[in-house]
Amino acid sequence: MTGGVFLAATLLLLSPGVAAQSGSVPSADAGSPGPERVNLVWLGPPGIHDCPTPESLRAAVEADVGRPVFADPPGPVSLRVAVSAASPSGWRATLHLEGADGQRWGERTLEAQGPSCAELREPLELAMALMVDPDLLTPPAPDAPPSGGPPPPPVVPRLVIENPKPAMKEPEPPRPTRYSLDLGALASTTMLPGLALGAEIGAEVTPPWFVPIRVRLAAFPHREQAVHSSAAVSFSTGYAGLAVCPELDRGRFHVIGVCVGGDVGLLRAQGRGTRPERTVTRLTADGVGAVRAAFVVRSPWLVRATASLLPSLGPDRFLVEAENGSEELVFQRSPLAWALGLAIGWEVER
Repeated sequence: MTGGVFLAATLLLLSPGVAAQSGSVPSADAGSPGPERVNLVWLGPPGIHDCPTPESLRAAVEADVGRPVFADPPGPVSLRVAVSAASPSGWRATLHLEGADGQRWGERTLEAQGPSCAELREPLELAMALMVDPDLLTPPAPDAPPSGGPPPPPVVPRLVIENPKPAMKEPEPPRPTRYSLDLGALASTTMLPGLALGAEIGAEVTPPWFVPIRVRLAAFPHREQAVHSSAAVSFSTGYAGLAVCPELDRGRFHVIGVCVGGDVGLLRAQGRGTRPERTVTRLTADGVGAVRAAFVVRSPWLVRATASLLPSLGPDRFLVEAENGSEELVFQRSPLAWALGLAIGWEVER
């Protein structure tokens, strides 16, 4: 290592954030064989929170030492490195050097402050390089064998990388089914001649796997259109509808959403003083596109406001015979009708 690395090693050993137990670390004697390679055992979150991976540490340490120092296949001399979060703003690394019999030859603890685990990279590389220095890797000399006995078997280092299993994510609880009922008033100038007032009752169900599904019944009961001084035509309409109503935003006290669907109903016209004086009923079909907002007054009660566009699939024309024998247009359904609604509702989850 360079002089800068040696100075950093000295500061590392004297730093209050590093605890070293090196009294039991053996030194190589003059008669020992060449330097052994060490098994790297990694216990930590590789690649998570910017932590270094065992592969990158291995390459950096061997580059600092200047030769391969880690064994592959595995052997009994092990350097165990455990990295964990010491606090919300700090990280800790613990290093153990041990033999195959579990005897520890040295221990160091490193701590780094900061939200990123990357703060441990440089001190961790330096501490590992010091602990795998060839002078520190020879195990304690065994007791001398009896005279004439065979020499002890050679120590074969090994490399093992152990990663903790990822924590299993707990499944989210199933979403409950939501039910609601509402009753409200309607207003429109296009459903019948002039300004017409009506009523609507609706019911909704929101299954766990889909958006709200709404059914409704609505009616505009009566609106009269004068033909001339002595004649008039009375109009009324009622319809049933089905729609899906995705929610765009749901909070504790509000729900914003849209509805898309269709209505099918009847439009009735009854003549009075007309020629001929009769009643006509026609089938109507409309598309529905609506924007709505609901506000919780007091659970489970809420108030819902709705603005709807109802494109007619077949606008009807109603004609009567005038006094001079010609036909006179009394009312024609708008091809794009609209309606405003205000309702009070009740919503629960089961």
